[in-house]
Amino acid sequence: MQETKWDYLCTHESEKRYCIPKKTLAMIEAPEARYLTEQLSHLVKGNYL
Repeated sequence: MQETKWDYLCTHESEKRYCIPKKTLAMIEAPEARYLTEQLSHLVKGNYL
């Protein structure tokens, strides 16, 4: 089965987008997933990725 863009949660940044498989997030508690998403946003904004 092919993975699609719907299988990923992506940060909405214009130049750099970082996507995490939703399967990975499904294994994480909601507050932690929110924290992870925020951290990814900060990383992308800081151009560390």
